[in-house]
Amino acid sequence: YKEEYKSQYLVKNEKEGNIRIGLFKLEEGAEGVEKLKVDLKEENVKLQDATEKTDIMVKKLEKESQIANAKADEVKGVKELCEIDKAKITVEKEEANRELAEALPFQLKAEQALKELHPKDIQELKTYKNPRDIIRMVLDGVQILLQ
Repeated sequence: YKEEYKSQYLVKNEKEGNIRIGLFKLEEGAEGVEKLKVDLKEENVKLQDATEKTDIMVKKLEKESQIANAKADEVKGVKELCEIDKAKITVEKEEANRELAEALPFQLKAEQALKELHPKDIQELKTYKNPRDIIRMVLDGVQILLQ
């Protein structure tokens, strides 16, 4: 009977020690959980600050993106207008070059005729008190060629 009691006592004593160790570990775990809760609160505060800053940055980027898109649309419109103007200018340039090509032989003839003028021809023109309009136009053309 004493042996049985001693054996049961040792088993119970061992179980008690295991229970005490388990309780100690649970207390340590509870303290660790409390520390983690404090750390988690601090990290949540940091996370909330970072989230707010990120939200502000996202709103700022969205606003800047809208401005950039509006500017891009404006530039696109200006580009289209410039391309229309370019097409008009190209047509006008081609027309001006064609007219210049038509007028160039007449200019060369006028320059040749101008070289054939003599001082006595100019003296004769000076004698006219009121020259006709056609003579005035011709003299204006001569003046332009001489410049």
